[in-house]
Amino acid sequence: MQHCMMFLLALDEHSMTRRKSFGWLCHGQNEFRKTQKLYDDAGMLVHEVALVVETLVTRPLGGIPFAMTMGDTAQLPPVKDKPIYDRGPSTSSGKSADAYGQFAFQEFFNPSSDEVISSVVVMDEVVRQRDVPFKEFLEQMTDGKL
Repeated sequence: MQHCMMFLLALDEHSMTRRKSFGWLCHGQNEFRKTQKLYDDAGMLVHEVALVVETLVTRPLGGIPFAMTMGDTAQLPPVKDKPIYDRGPSTSSGKSADAYGQFAFQEFFNPSSDEVISSVVVMDEVVRQRDVPFKEFLEQMTDGKL
């Protein structure tokens, strides 16, 4: 029997996740999984280590399986920053963490590769609130009907 490691990167509570943070997370996973090279003081290659198959590095998040739980979209956004789901323009010319986070989030829902499987599951039943009047009150607040 052959053993292998399986990694799963999970992100919970998207409403509090900054778009820049998601950009750094995605970029960091790709960089970490690239071939690592060690040079001496003279600039000569001393050692080279490939952590994963090279084709994985070009996949979103370096080919690491990723699960995102969306949670309640009516929660407060991150303080002084754009939330991960914001569709507004990025803060700079496409080379910022904000722009990369925007691209990576869109890539998660609309993958450009056939190798990427993206599934969306919508859970629309409230199960934590048993008090019916209070649950209806919260729903009216969420919908802006109060």
